[in-house]
Amino acid sequence: MNDLRTIRLGIEAMRGGRSTEGNGDGNGDAAPSGDSNVAWWPHYDRRIFDALYAAYNHVAGPDHDYMSNIEPLREAPIPSASMSDLSTWFTYLMRGDRFDDGLIAAYIEDGRLLQMFERLVEVADPGSGSGR
Repeated sequence: MNDLRTIRLGIEAMRGGRSTEGNGDGNGDAAPSGDSNVAWWPHYDRRIFDALYAAYNHVAGPDHDYMSNIEPLREAPIPSASMSDLSTWFTYLMRGDRFDDGLIAAYIEDGRLLQMFERLVEVADPGSGSGR
C-alpha cells in the first residue's frame, strides 16, 4: 500500500473516534484483575500505528539528531512545520514511546498527531490537499 494512503487511513481512523485503549480497567491504572501492581500501557488502533510507522520510516524519515532538534519545536505550530520538523517530531514519538508508555497516546488525545499527519500529507503531496 502507498505510504501516503496508509497515513490517510490513519487520519480517517483518528477522526472516526477512539484511537487508543489500555490493557487495564479503562482508568489507566490497573489490569482487568484489579491488580494495581500491573502496569498499564496503551494499545493503538492498527491503522494509526501503521500510519505512524509509514510517516517515520518512509515519508518523513528518521532524524538522527532529534534530541537536539526537538527542543525548538516543542512550542512551534505544527500546521507550518517543514518536512525536517516533521521528521524530528515523528522520530521523537517513535523513539520516545519506547521509554515513556503513553507518549503517542498523549499526542493522539490532544490532537497533535492528527495535525502532524495532516501536515505531512500537505508537505509530501502538495497537490492532493491536506487530507482534511
